[in-house]
Amino acid sequence: MTQQTAQNVISILKANFDTLVKQVDSNCDGKINRQELLNLLLCNGVDWCSAQAIVAEIFCNLDKNGDGNLSKEEVCGQRGCIDLYANKVTLVSPANGTVYCHFPRNTQLVWNPVVCATSYKVEVEYQLCGNWYPFINQTTNCPYFCFDFIGAQEGRWRVTALDNCGNVIATSDYWCFTYRV
Repeated sequence: MTQQTAQNVISILKANFDTLVKQVDSNCDGKINRQELLNLLLCNGVDWCSAQAIVAEIFCNLDKNGDGNLSKEEVCGQRGCIDLYANKVTLVSPANGTVYCHFPRNTQLVWNPVVCATSYKVEVEYQLCGNWYPFINQTTNCPYFCFDFIGAQEGRWRVTALDNCGNVIATSDYWCFTYRV
């Protein structure tokens, strides 16, 4: 096991998960945590730096719920967090096509939380002379976002759900709104 890559270790985990859990599961929870996987790699001749890098990559790719443990479902893909749910970002408010007539242009965006998402990238654009221009591109941990819109014109927004490693889970369609004042 001295020339291992994260992908090789993932293949070994998938093929032998139950056996490996019996060997390394020191807290008897039926899962493999970071330290248990690190110890397994070190005991099989992987050097410390390589083992640390492999563990970090494996947990980033497989620990979908971010609990610091690898379950059989996460490793083997059976009922995994992303696979179990048809994840999509469902926008709630403002409804597509909403027209506002207030000033200041305080705007609150709301969407339903996404399973396994730990953060959301919010994109807001404004329209000028028939072209869309970026206005906001920020990340938040909440399923809502507040801001003051730029002017009396059309805007649009969308949300991208991200997992604990920053990988995209799902992206919504754009919804439009307009300020008349």
